Amino acid sequence: MALKHLAPGELAHAGPLGNALPTTRTFTLVRTDDLQIFRLVLRAGADLAEHAVPGAMVFQCVEGEVIFRAPGCELHMHAGDLTHIGAGAPHSVHAVTDMSALVTVLGHATVRPPVPLKENNT
Repeated sequence: MALKHLAPGELAHAGPLGNALPTTRTFTLVRTDDLQIFRLVLRAGADLAEHAVPGAMVFQCVEGEVIFRAPGCELHMHAGDLTHIGAGAPHSVHAVTDMSALVTVLGHATVRPPVPLKENNT
């Protein structure tokens, strides 16, 4: 069954998942030809290998702690922190704690949310 994405004007919760964090997986909220927004959920110790997306990207940590790496930076991010990178910029993510983030990709946004290299479910 295909997941239902958010329709224009429809409301979705984008705050912390709280007690639902341990049982939630990464999911897409919005997917159009020029915009994608997904909730990235990683367990403590999980890594996303370096990769790039074709559009500019905004990464907002909603809860937990994460290390976001891109050319010239290594950002230790916490709830409420936000950064962005240009189209095609390589980046990687390491979850220090269980975490979730909102990831927005602009233009050419038909990409799949990344899959963790290593998932620590303990």
